[in-house]
Amino acid sequence: MRRIYSRITGRRESFDTLLYQCKRLIMATSMASEMNVLASELNDISESDRASRDFTLNGLRKALMEVIACFPVYRTYVSARGASDTDRQVVRLAIARARRRNRAMENSIFDFIQGVLLPPGPLDEAPADERGERARRLALAMKFQQYTGPVHAKGVEDTAFYRYNVLAR
Repeated sequence: MRRIYSRITGRRESFDTLLYQCKRLIMATSMASEMNVLASELNDISESDRASRDFTLNGLRKALMEVIACFPVYRTYVSARGASDTDRQVVRLAIARARRRNRAMENSIFDFIQGVLLPPGPLDEAPADERGERARRLALAMKFQQYTGPVHAKGVEDTAFYRYNVLAR
């Protein structure tokens, strides 16, 4: 079916490639302002640590967009209780896919994003001197989760499904 579809339409990209492109389109257009808020908050967090303060806002935005475009599910469910094994697998998979698509980007920026999105444990078990920073990171991780759902829905259901119709008559 795919070969016939490709021959008739001239489209050769896989559904995964189209989905990636559609998610990027949604983030760059209808959900751009929310992306800017996420990137700005991520940049603020990066400024608080000398290991990450050299990341630029544009670099963080680009890396974050790549992670979201490579996100395999609607959302994760990280909370003050921490991240489940499934949440960790999903985020790590998205990070790995983003790295593969962007070999020229500095790997440490993806490590930083992963560290922000996956808290090391429950917030109430963090040492008192780390709770404020962990709370900031958790707040960003939760906003990130609220963003990935609509991006995935708009990218898949509202865009990609209308563009990739192998089984349509």
